[in-house]
Amino acid sequence: MKASIYISSGDIKLLTYSRSGSGIRVKGYYTHPLPDESVLGGVILDAGSVTEGIKSLKRNHPSAFKDISLVLDGSYVYTKQINVPGKLSAKMYRRIIKDEFSDVASDADNLICDYIIQKSDDNQSKNILAFGIEMANVRSYTEIFYSAGVELRTIHFGIRALLRYVTHRKELKNASFVLNAVDEEQMLSIIFQNTVSMLQQRTRLFPDATGSSAQSMMDGLSGIIAFNRSQNFGEITHSYYLGRSGSEISAVSRMGDHPEIRFSTMNIYSSTPGAEALPPDAFFVFLNALLPDSERDLFYNIKMQEKAKRQERPKNFYIPIAAFILLLLGAAVAALLFLTNQIEEEITELQNFLNAPATIEARDEVGMLRVETARLNSQRISTEAHINHTAALPQVSREIITVLEHVGRPNVRILGLSFNSANGIMSVSASGPSMHDASNYVERLRRESIIAEVYHTGYRIAADGEFVFTIDVIKNNWRGGVAVND
Repeated sequence: MKASIYISSGDIKLLTYSRSGSGIRVKGYYTHPLPDESVLGGVILDAGSVTEGIKSLKRNHPSAFKDISLVLDGSYVYTKQINVPGKLSAKMYRRIIKDEFSDVASDADNLICDYIIQKSDDNQSKNILAFGIEMANVRSYTEIFYSAGVELRTIHFGIRALLRYVTHRKELKNASFVLNAVDEEQMLSIIFQNTVSMLQQRTRLFPDATGSSAQSMMDGLSGIIAFNRSQNFGEITHSYYLGRSGSEISAVSRMGDHPEIRFSTMNIYSSTPGAEALPPDAFFVFLNALLPDSERDLFYNIKMQEKAKRQERPKNFYIPIAAFILLLLGAAVAALLFLTNQIEEEITELQNFLNAPATIEARDEVGMLRVETARLNSQRISTEAHINHTAALPQVSREIITVLEHVGRPNVRILGLSFNSANGIMSVSASGPSMHDASNYVERLRRESIIAEVYHTGYRIAADGEFVFTIDVIKNNWRGGVAVND
């Protein structure tokens, strides 16, 4: 038995199925509710709650977790329509896509790219729909499944599953329509002209006084229609919806803003055995299950990107870094030995001077020198004791503060730092302009070798709209740090 899983803002959705030829048969559908604000726009804010939810589903349905596929969708998935030369390799396509997303991605170097060829003009040019997702966002999901003891077989984009389904519906081949996939608080809208995706737009949905989000859905559609007309595309005749019931879509239609358009839900379950009872919001796990096993996924694209990086990286990349580190360590040891020898020579010279009776005849001068010698010896012993005491204390290094500031640029601003010498935890208070900055900042810190662990402890929205969040950081070998005195 196979399974498809999706983590939304409100719950974890799990669909079990068996494959029969090119189709599937649904075996079961299960959900596990999540606390409020555990996931926001696809970004995981409370990893512990999500991990416990997956563990609970695994305990109750162990057979579903032997061959499991994850589907991802959220504001962190970048999409763009791109025209590219036809006679290029897949490797070159990925380079072009990475360049296209470099302005919006916070970590373009670790951007995982994929694409779908939508139109081809005799190998002279191709129209592709490009996808991009930052590695930090992928890891935020894979680490949760690893913690829950679940091995993922594949990871797919939700929008890729949507597009594949539409292109295989023959009745939609020559139509001009909008497909709106509504996932709780956000709506993904896609313009289709002759089964080619022309635009993708995400709209945040806000409920009105009655709890309905019909007005937000209509506002999103109006923006899509305005763009379609500005591009002189074919007139949109239908607006299809996934994730909402027929009564909710009727409420949108009754607003009467676009009488020329027919509003309706898209029935995707009717021809699949066992799927009749699925709720409207199960569309992502269902469409992900329809993808064939041969469909390339994020694991494949990650492997291709790592292979390209290995080919581009110089063979001796680590040699100069290792040599520089050894040079710094050697210089530090040499400086310490020089200072130690200098102090010992000065003490020895002074003791020899005092023990030479032919040199000093005045008894009072000898006594003064003896007192001074005793004072210097006492000072040396006190200094050594202070050094040993300080070395034994938990201390934080200036290096980790530099890392915290550097990794946060340009979006994250450090507001405050505090260090607990009892457990080696540095608490960091920071802010960013969007809700994604906290998770991105945490994941980028985890890639720093100096840092052993990072915990995201919470966030709040400030009066100026900034997202203020706190994290706890533990440095590797924190008991051996150099004291920060200023």
